[in-house]
Amino acid sequence: MKTVYLLRHAKSSWRDIELDDFERPLNKRGKRDLPFMSELLAKKVDKIDCIVSSPALRTKNTAEVMAAHLSYPLEKIIWDLHIYNEDADYLYDLIKNLNDEDDSLLLVGHNPAITILANSLCISAYIDNMPTCCIYAISFDTTAWAEISSRNSQFLFAEFPKKYFPKDVE
Repeated sequence: MKTVYLLRHAKSSWRDIELDDFERPLNKRGKRDLPFMSELLAKKVDKIDCIVSSPALRTKNTAEVMAAHLSYPLEKIIWDLHIYNEDADYLYDLIKNLNDEDDSLLLVGHNPAITILANSLCISAYIDNMPTCCIYAISFDTTAWAEISSRNSQFLFAEFPKKYFPKDVE
């Protein structure tokens, strides 16, 4: 059994419009939501074997906070620059080439690729748009990452902050 946890980065700040997109930090809402969602995931999973993330500041912050809550060593996070600009096909290939010794993956990325990937991996649980800090979990009835597909997938859950915090904080 393989399990993928797709995570869109926490809410980022647009306060400084001259700041390069890659360098955007988390905003107040993102800083509130992230620890909560990290604890929520920690209660749902025993362990994460592998974390792969975009190194953009907002995804880097998201991955590091999640890793800390999951007791995952920060130095083991794999930073993949291609996640920042590439499409869902790249993410799918990345997953299919993981080490089969790892049974669970937390992939931290950006829209639209992360939402497109979720929908291609699990056609039984369509999600229109993964909101910021959304965790979309899928298991696969296989022991090899190369064999994951929508045909052997099972939707586990989708969690996102607005389920718990319906009012926005700026």
